[in-house]
Amino acid sequence: MAEPKRYQAGRTYQETFNTGVFGPLLGEKSGVFRTAPHPATGEQQLVGALPLFADGKGHAGFSAYTSATSTLYRNGVKVTENDDPLSGWKPFTVDSTYAEYRLTTSVKRSAKVAATSTRIDTSFTFRSKPVTATTALPVSTVRFAVPVDLASRAPRGKPVRIPVTVQGSAAGKNLKSLAVSVSYDDGRTWQRVKVDNGRISVKNPAKDKAISFLADVTDKQGNHAKLTIHNAYYGK
Repeated sequence: MAEPKRYQAGRTYQETFNTGVFGPLLGEKSGVFRTAPHPATGEQQLVGALPLFADGKGHAGFSAYTSATSTLYRNGVKVTENDDPLSGWKPFTVDSTYAEYRLTTSVKRSAKVAATSTRIDTSFTFRSKPVTATTALPVSTVRFAVPVDLASRAPRGKPVRIPVTVQGSAAGKNLKSLAVSVSYDDGRTWQRVKVDNGRISVKNPAKDKAISFLADVTDKQGNHAKLTIHNAYYGK
């Protein structure tokens, strides 16, 4: 899913990988798709090709995880679930009618693998109809560009302005609404923060403590997404 980069001989470049905030990444080749009809059966599927643990610099990537649950609802009724974190290994078969779908995923990873983004929850609500060719579905996500060090930590207690970027169907002029909340107790309580000119203002967590993010985003067609990133980064 990552595009190749060209580096010029004789010049020096610096790239940072594997630092927070880790979260879902949407792009031209990543997202949720409805497949073309099967040539023999006509069957169509909803399939995820969505890196949930892309790093803070936008490098697509995957991670070892301890558990994952993805669930598909059709017109508010649960259809089925599996243990694939939208990697495409286990697509969902759908019928040939127009319907509203909600696709949820919750994936957890051990702090031994990474101290940050230890749990990521996503929920995409969208409408879909039969297609003749594989089609990207109108889903969205939110990226948080926190200035952290190589251990995904930031100066404790310091006020910071964090760029917030919407990706997917709600990006740019198609954004209807965006709400962001933060938690300093791993999601037990949440505080709403204002999104101002594409940024939020928060106070970095205390030393060895973490902050979590919650985002709700809706596009102008009414497609809705919700994202929760637990332990997004730590104070130092």
